[in-house]
This record gives sequence, C-alpha cells and structure tokens, in this order.
Amino acid sequence: MQNDTPTQKLPTPPNDQVLCLSPGDIRKTLSRINPRKAAGPDNIPGHVLRDCAAQLMDVLRDIFNTSLCQAVVPMCLKSTTIIPVPKKSPVSCLSDYRPIVLTPIMMKCFE
Repeated sequence: MQNDTPTQKLPTPPNDQVLCLSPGDIRKTLSRINPRKAAGPDNIPGHVLRDCAAQLMDVLRDIFNTSLCQAVVPMCLKSTTIIPVPKKSPVSCLSDYRPIVLTPIMMKCFE
C-alpha cells in the first residue's frame, strides 16, 4: 500500500502526553552553549544566545512548545550549511574532504 501524499503529519498525542518545556529548561540549555562553536546559517552566535538567555527563554519556550504540540519543526531551524573540510593535505581528490554540517544553534538547543 502506497501513500500518495508527499508528507504525512503524525497524529498529535493527547494533551497529557505532550512534552512541555519550562523557561528553566530553556535557560539551562542556553547556559550550556559553547560560545566558540560556529554559528549556523542564521548567523546567530552562541554567545548571544547564552548571554541573552533571560530575555530569550520565554520566546524560545513558546516556539519549542508549539513545535512539539504541532509535531512540526519551523523551516528556519531546518536550514544547514555544508562545508567541505580537507582530511589531509595536499588535497588530490573529492574523497580527501569530509563534510561538516552547520545547523542553527537554536535547533541544537531544541534537540
């Protein structure tokens, strides 16, 4: 049996089974961000998210909880940048590269 629809939304669980994040959960996660990690395609540096945790925790909690309730991840969090990094030098062919994927730090926090 094939499904002809391109995507299928998962059924939303009853409200008593939905995971809800608290502002404290968000603040704790933001406080653990490594400021030396590269920013993702959104260009929001980790130190900004970490240093502004108190101001961002309520907004991010609302975004994350809505995403969990609707079982949908916002498109802006799904973007990535792939950077080829040489495994060794000199580079002589494509197999001498390894891909590094940069994702938005907010998505890493959400995960």
